[in-house]
Amino acid sequence: MFGRFWKAFNNARAIVLAVVVHIIAIGILVVNMEWLDVKPSSSPKSAPIQAKVIDRTLVEKELARIEQEKKDRQAEKKRKQEQAEKEKRRAAELEKKRKAEVERKKELAEKQKQEAKRKKAVELKRKKELAAKKKKEAEAKKKKQLAEQKAAAEKKRKQEVARKKKQAAEAAKRKRIAAEQRRQKEMEQSLFRAMEDEENESRRAQITGLIRADIQNNYYIPPTAKKGMECLMSIRLLPSGDVQSVQIIKSSGSKAFDKAAEDAVFRASPLPVSVSSAGKLFNEFREFNFRFIPDL
Repeated sequence: MFGRFWKAFNNARAIVLAVVVHIIAIGILVVNMEWLDVKPSSSPKSAPIQAKVIDRTLVEKELARIEQEKKDRQAEKKRKQEQAEKEKRRAAELEKKRKAEVERKKELAEKQKQEAKRKKAVELKRKKELAAKKKKEAEAKKKKQLAEQKAAAEKKRKQEVARKKKQAAEAAKRKRIAAEQRRQKEMEQSLFRAMEDEENESRRAQITGLIRADIQNNYYIPPTAKKGMECLMSIRLLPSGDVQSVQIIKSSGSKAFDKAAEDAVFRASPLPVSVSSAGKLFNEFREFNFRFIPDL
């Protein structure tokens, strides 16, 4: 607003100055015209006339100069205005460019800020996704390890169950086999014992018969002996079958009969049973009771 006011003021001052100059010029012209109307003197001098002509020329020149100055001033003014306008436009253009540059830099800074923010968000998202992925992988790995451990434990448990079952089966089998073997052995032993008992019984009866025959053959019947008399004697033998001792454990009631029986045993010594001839069966005859019933 101040610029427009100053421009109007300068224009008004120029107009006033031009009017003043014109007024001065017209005044000078009028004065010169009056000098032309004055009669010439008788003086032969022609200098004033020449001066008047020079003055008019000067006025014209002055007017031309003033006009030219006016034109120059107007031209200068126009030039300055144009220059000012040019400077103004240039300044405006520079200001526009500056503002545009500022705006560009501002937009660039904002874009960079937004890009940095975007990159930060992308990086944060990437880190979160990476952390989530690692967490998921760790959980999956842990889950897999737990599953593997569980599977291994279950496999080990099954193997242990199978092993124990197999051991139990083998133990049961061994037990059955052992029981069968014991039963078989017992049967064999029982059969053997039965056979041995039968054989021993036969052998025992045979030995007893031989002993009875030897004692009977060495028995001298006392006069007091009667049919049906008997005594029970305890006979002890040596391994060779020799009679070590004879003891009446149940008398016949007749000392002569009992004494005759004892004497018959000693006379029959050695009896037909020894370790070499009877083997283990001899133990039954090492010390045995013998019921003596003579044939009368």
